[in-house]
Amino acid sequence: MDRRKAIKHTTLLLGTALSGGTMAGLMAGCKAEIKLGWEPSFFNSKEAQTLESLVDTILPKTETPAASEVGVPAYIDDIIGHFWKAEDQKQFQNDLTKVNKRAHNLFGAPYAELSTAEQNKIMDHLVEKARSAGTENQPFFLQLKELTYSGYFTSEFIGEEVLAYDPVPGTYIGDLPIEDVDQAWSL
Repeated sequence: MDRRKAIKHTTLLLGTALSGGTMAGLMAGCKAEIKLGWEPSFFNSKEAQTLESLVDTILPKTETPAASEVGVPAYIDDIIGHFWKAEDQKQFQNDLTKVNKRAHNLFGAPYAELSTAEQNKIMDHLVEKARSAGTENQPFFLQLKELTYSGYFTSEFIGEEVLAYDPVPGTYIGDLPIEDVDQAWSL
């Protein structure tokens, strides 16, 4: 191999090695955007990510699905976006922002990017705040918890696969002979 080719190959090899390390360093500083399992209609994406993480902290995945897996964040987005008064909507959004600010102050990242232990510390603070607040101005956590539970337990999957499900009144038989009826039923 002549000298010119050796220098060319060495430059290519060193350039690749240096740029590979540089690229790895750059990529380590980048964070992948958290993908939602639903499309928010009222909340912006940051609020939606926070909401999804909050409901999963309240009802995490165990033997049953997590709250986000049965559509609770989309349910809350729909309820707040369509049925709440404008000032209540704004207050809920402000409270989501406060959760993220607290997460940043304590742990340096938004709530959705925290570890489970860190999220639980923020949630413990919300619970304490809810316990100490009066009922006159219902705190954020109590509203969130109520919406989370109602969305979870009224979801189709939980209603049919987890809870006891007996479709009452059953099938309709329009022409049932009277002798096939064993007893009378009250309504």
